[in-house]
Amino acid sequence: ISQLQREHNDGPLHDSMAIYLDARRSDEESYNSLIKAIGKVPLDWNDPKSIQKLTNSLIVKATKKQRVKRTFFEILRFLLVIPADEDVGLRKWQLVERLVHQLASNKEN
Repeated sequence: ISQLQREHNDGPLHDSMAIYLDARRSDEESYNSLIKAIGKVPLDWNDPKSIQKLTNSLIVKATKKQRVKRTFFEILRFLLVIPADEDVGLRKWQLVERLVHQLASNKEN
């Protein structure tokens, strides 16, 4: 991307790349702050036990308040039935990702 920015240092492509890089940096900062908030859970995406520990930490953090617990588990239940091995299922997962990202990044009530 940096090479593209240098080649197209002016115009709409440069602006789009700058917006993308800012959003990416913001996402990485949010992710890193989430990991720090969870605690020092060693994370290896290839190790199911590591993912399980992270998931457990997230569930504990997300369900501290009793009234959130039911809603959280209902959301998980619905997510489990979304297929992941077909085009429609993949598009649904991408939509869920965008929706959750939008909800998480919206600081207003």
